[in-house]
Amino acid sequence: MIRSILDSAKGTDSYKLKLVDAYTFFSEHGFIFSYHALHQVVGWVIGKRIEDYDTILKALKEGVKYRQTNGRIARLGFGIAVTIGDTGEIITVVPAKKPKEGWVLLHENAY
Repeated sequence: MIRSILDSAKGTDSYKLKLVDAYTFFSEHGFIFSYHALHQVVGWVIGKRIEDYDTILKALKEGVKYRQTNGRIARLGFGIAVTIGDTGEIITVVPAKKPKEGWVLLHENAY
């Protein structure tokens, strides 16, 4: 995946290294991010809309679990909403303080 990031990412070498750093950080904690989600987290952190990768990790581990209207699982916490795909891959990461209309609160063990 790292070679793929470096080969296909647009932007400066510095930006590409930030993508690789984000990928490495989250994969070392057991999370696989889509290419789209990697770009989001790097952009949100650079733009200071999300504090840092540790805050995203806390949202993934401790955020409240919801089922979105499209059936996907989301974690919401610490000002961040994380959408998780059917395979467990992180699909999107966005700043959010509350669930969107129609999201259903799930118990921790629910899928």
